[in-house]
Amino acid sequence: MVRKGKNTDDFIFRYKYKIIFNKQYMDENLLQNFIRNPECLITRDGISFDIRPMVEKAEINDGAVLLVLRDTGKIKVRLYEILKEIFKLSTNEWYELEIKRTQVYCCREDKETRLLSIVHGEGEKAWLTI
Repeated sequence: MVRKGKNTDDFIFRYKYKIIFNKQYMDENLLQNFIRNPECLITRDGISFDIRPMVEKAEINDGAVLLVLRDTGKIKVRLYEILKEIFKLSTNEWYELEIKRTQVYCCREDKETRLLSIVHGEGEKAWLTI
C-alpha cells in the first residue's frame, strides 16, 4: 500500500514518558553518568549515531523515571535504545517495565509547535488535542 499523505507520526518529534520498574534496576548513578556524558554512540541498521542529543530531560522522581525524548533530524528516537544505554537493561528486564507515554509534541508544516496530550482512561483509550 502506498501512502499518499502524512500521518500523525510524521509530525510528532518530542515524547514524554513515565517509567516504573523494579528499584534494583533504577540506579541514579547510571542515570547521572549518562547525563554527564556528551555523547552515547549506538549502531542501528549498520549506521552509528549519537543518542545523547535525543534525551532532553531525564530524572528519577517519586520512584519513577521521567524522560523527555526527541527525534533528531531523520532519526526517530527509540525508547528501548535509550533505556538500554542508561540502565543497562537486558531484553527480559525490558518486559518488566511499566511505561506510560504522557505527552507528545507535534510540529506542523507552518512551524508552530502544539502540545498533544494523551489521557489514559478506562480501557486505555487515548485522545489527542491539537
